[in-house]
Amino acid sequence: SGGKTPIPLYKKIRNLSLNWEGVSLIISDERDVKMNHKLSNEGSIRKLLGFNNNSKTIIGLRDKRSQKIIKGIREYDLSILGMGIDGHFASIFPNSRNLEESLNTHKSIVYINDGYPDVPRYTLSLNEILKSKKIILLVSNTEKYKLINTKRSKKELLPIDYLIQKAMHK
Repeated sequence: SGGKTPIPLYKKIRNLSLNWEGVSLIISDERDVKMNHKLSNEGSIRKLLGFNNNSKTIIGLRDKRSQKIIKGIREYDLSILGMGIDGHFASIFPNSRNLEESLNTHKSIVYINDGYPDVPRYTLSLNEILKSKKIILLVSNTEKYKLINTKRSKKELLPIDYLIQKAMHK
């Protein structure tokens, strides 16, 4: 997961003495920018964990090789996701033109070219994320906690509601 929410977790992980042999970390969403750009989730996570740009431990979403690897994954051990105050996770935003596709497709990766909130993005689809044995949703403040606990009508559901509902019933 990118964004601000998981930064403290990544800093703690960096300080652990872990054997990364055989471990792959897959970015849940990425802006369509170069890895050294300040908006790059992959670049930020690499820096926070102390990986160089050539490390194969982290698999991004922007290149065809990575997309092929992701497409071949049957199951993930763990997904760690953050959530925005608007109820988005990964780059599945409430008002995205690709919302229905992001929530329902069986494609692994969806390209979001709304220009919102800043630049085009790649995101794992909801169904791809649901291939995880375990999902941890990081909720970083009271406002977000209240948002996920608010009851909404079917037509008012936010992307996070779909994640929670589908994850609980799989």
